[in-house]
Amino acid sequence: MARLKVQEVAGAHDLNLSQLWSLVNKRASKPIAMGTMRRYWHSTDNGLASGDAIKLVDIHLLGTIAKSLGVPVSELLNEEELGELRAA
Repeated sequence: MARLKVQEVAGAHDLNLSQLWSLVNKRASKPIAMGTMRRYWHSTDNGLASGDAIKLVDIHLLGTIAKSLGVPVSELLNEEELGELRAA
C-alpha cells in the first residue's frame, strides 16, 4: 500500500493529530477511535511512526478525513507509490 499523507496535509493546515481527530469525529456518522486515527496519521498498521505501512484503508473514512481538511482524497495519497507492487 502507498503511504498516506494525512500527517503532512494536516500539518500544512496547522492541525495536530488530536485536532484532526476532533474534526473527523464531528463529521463521521459514528465515532472514530484514536487508534484508528493514529494508523491513518502515521500510515502504519500499528499506529506508530515506525510501523509497517498500512495495508487496508476505509475509503469512507479517508473521504471524511479529506473533507475535514478541505482537500480532495487524492491529496492524501502518495501518487508516486500508487500502482507499485512490492514483494512480501
